[in-house]
Amino acid sequence: MKNVYIYLTLLMLIGIKGFGQSDVIIWLDNSTSISAAEFTEMKNSVEDIISQVLSCNDNRVAVVHYGAGYDPATDLYSPRIYIESDFTTNETTANSFQRRYLGDADFAHESLDLIGKALDNVVDANIVSTQKTLNRISTNSLTIYLFSDAARHSDFNGSSFLVNATSYASNTNLAFENYTEFKNERNAKFVVTLGPTHNPAFREATKQAAAAISSGGGTYNGTVESYPADPDGPGVTGRYLIYTDLFVLTPAEIDSITGFICAIADDCPPYLTLISPTHDVSSGIDNRQVGINITASNDISLGAEANYLAGESVLLGDGFYAIDGSLVLATINGCESSSVSSSRRAHQEESKAETPIKKESLILSPNPASQTVALTLDENIKSVSVISLEGKTIFSKELLGKNTAYQLDLSNYKAGVYFVTVTATNGNTTTERLIVQ
Repeated sequence: MKNVYIYLTLLMLIGIKGFGQSDVIIWLDNSTSISAAEFTEMKNSVEDIISQVLSCNDNRVAVVHYGAGYDPATDLYSPRIYIESDFTTNETTANSFQRRYLGDADFAHESLDLIGKALDNVVDANIVSTQKTLNRISTNSLTIYLFSDAARHSDFNGSSFLVNATSYASNTNLAFENYTEFKNERNAKFVVTLGPTHNPAFREATKQAAAAISSGGGTYNGTVESYPADPDGPGVTGRYLIYTDLFVLTPAEIDSITGFICAIADDCPPYLTLISPTHDVSSGIDNRQVGINITASNDISLGAEANYLAGESVLLGDGFYAIDGSLVLATINGCESSSVSSSRRAHQEESKAETPIKKESLILSPNPASQTVALTLDENIKSVSVISLEGKTIFSKELLGKNTAYQLDLSNYKAGVYFVTVTATNGNTTTERLIVQ
């Protein structure tokens, strides 16, 4: 980092506001790999997700099934989709979907192209439902929630593909071409639930590919398949992915998924990692906001501005470089409506130190945890609270402010992701993510 003025504004940490609206496509695998019983289990979970997604914001939902049928004339599989209804805010309509068996195979990548045609009002015979189109509100964000048990690619029978069925080589742009197009051209965000793949030999590769499909900002921190054109950064972890061994999702998993979708509608993911060259800022203003933490290791060019807003910390990591004449504006605050988020150039007398922006260090040990977790802070602790992924406060306690440590009992907590917020006696607030197993 060289000759850059960083203007800091430290404000009170506030909760995520429900100001966003998203058109949400619930994209369900409906091929032969999912039995009727498994589909019923999946439907029960998805109904709960739809109900919560419709209640957290002014969202609209459309359920779309996908599969692929064999064409004996060409000796090939053709992708198919079935659209239950156009986008709706009516919970009864959204949850009235049925099993729509669409063939022996599941070609997710190719069926996404059919979803694109429905969004563009392009006629295609492989959209086999009466409803042929998906009509967006132009000002709404686009979120796609995929629930599938497809393999990354299945050489043994050639019928199960998450990625491009004709160009599926690992770590290549072609393998993820349609997902990349949706992210770049439609500004779509992907949330993925990967169910139990039937061939154990494909599970790890499938999980890594599903992570690459998922958008950044989530809590999955496993290995992500890296391909050069990934808009979220090649191999960058922190994705909106839930991996499960069952089609029945736990309440914690449902809460995580709906929390992801609602955060996307608010344009407020929990975490964001910016890397070079994917997220370099060559001109104009790069506005970013998250609920918890931004880690930036990108480049800011001459005359460009980076306006980073986070609920807890903005960390300028190894490799961050801002050239003389650029501006980095970092704000510690809860997410704001995109209509009021803006940058301004700081005067030299307002400038602060060129160091990462972070308050007291909160340590959770162990993490992940199951029975108890020890909280340790640099300063004396005034209060402790625990917030679920969807923003509900499930624990709050005022302390005497004479100790820097506290033992939190987790015996009644469901498995899942939580945020532990500690306020020090000096008034500073620090939040860390806690995984309960």
